[in-house]
Amino acid sequence: MLLPSPAWVSHLEWNERDIWNKSIQFLHALSSKDIIAVVYDEDGDGISSAAIASMGVERLRGRFPDHVFPFPRANEYVASDLPEQLSRLGVTKLITLDRKLDQAGENFLVRLAKGRDVLIIDHHHSDATAHPKNVIPFYPHRVWKTASSNFPTAILAYTLFSSVCKMDEKDWLACIGIISDSSYANWKDFVGACS
Repeated sequence: MLLPSPAWVSHLEWNERDIWNKSIQFLHALSSKDIIAVVYDEDGDGISSAAIASMGVERLRGRFPDHVFPFPRANEYVASDLPEQLSRLGVTKLITLDRKLDQAGENFLVRLAKGRDVLIIDHHHSDATAHPKNVIPFYPHRVWKTASSNFPTAILAYTLFSSVCKMDEKDWLACIGIISDSSYANWKDFVGACS
């Protein structure tokens, strides 16, 4: 079932609607048989995004993700052994939040996608156009004709999940990401209307 998208989506011009459709299909395909991990950045936007995604997963498949944890860090942008960590956990579906994984390199994305489907929800600008087939790069500037800086990751996660499951009473979580990412000026009407 597809719910009406939040009102602000209707004001945006599509850039790559296929990414939106694939993201919706990814969420609809989540099942109780999947081993799902939610991996997020440790700032306010990343944490609130992870809460939204975790609650959305629970509503879609009847239980919370199997693993929820911040991106492991090393000297690299993202710990290079994350793909192997996920394999050891048996993860079949991965949702990442608030981290531009393209920056970790193409080989990293190939390793990350091996044996699992990946949904990257992130608001940082990315010029990368090549992704493994089972990686969905949900960046606002890729989906709509807008600047990525206009959308904190929390509002992206809220928009996406509220299009496939009831999330109305969790809108306040998106406000945390909006405020912590200094985006109040762009989203003051949304914040003012939150429950």
